[in-house]
Amino acid sequence: MALPLNVNIKLLNPDVVRLDRFDGTNYMHWKDKMTFLLTTRKVSYVLDPKLQPIPAPKENDSEGVKNARLKREEDELICHGHIINSLTDRLYDLYCNISSPQEIWIALEKEYKHENKVGMVIELNMANLTKSMDWWLDFGATVHVCNNKAQFKFYEDLKEPEEVLMGNNVITKVLGKGLVELKFTSGQKLTLNQTRPLYQKMATLWGKVILVMECSY
Repeated sequence: MALPLNVNIKLLNPDVVRLDRFDGTNYMHWKDKMTFLLTTRKVSYVLDPKLQPIPAPKENDSEGVKNARLKREEDELICHGHIINSLTDRLYDLYCNISSPQEIWIALEKEYKHENKVGMVIELNMANLTKSMDWWLDFGATVHVCNNKAQFKFYEDLKEPEEVLMGNNVITKVLGKGLVELKFTSGQKLTLNQTRPLYQKMATLWGKVILVMECSY
């Protein structure tokens, strides 16, 4: 998108040059820095999804309305230029044809905010978990285990009891298996298949999280 000369000059902000170019990783870090930069430039307001669109020009528009429209258009161009010029060449080519800075902002968030979905498993802000003692890990890296049967969306008894090795090297029996659906505060869901319920109370164990092979979002 071609920018007027005066806008191009304004875009030559040294802060844009110093800002690490976004390559698709560390989205939240980039977003925070870009938000701060756009705020200092007094143009971040154009990213507000509740912002009313610019009214169509009319013959009887007052000078105040014309000036307000001109300022909004210029601020959108400046905001667009800051965002686009902070992207790597690969991402620049993907998003440069989107003229609305708000649309680019939303598209980037939708694409990269949840880039590391597997890492979300270790977050402690799961909406449906209230007790840390309800969950343990099988350090044999084979299954997920849970001692709260209410967490299961689907459950079936095992014909023959199985055993799992806990993190403190204690073997405990499981009598069934099923499907558990984790709901995150972000709205994402993670389904864990073949989860085993435990009925033996044990101390809470923490360690390296290893996902089961069969899971889906």
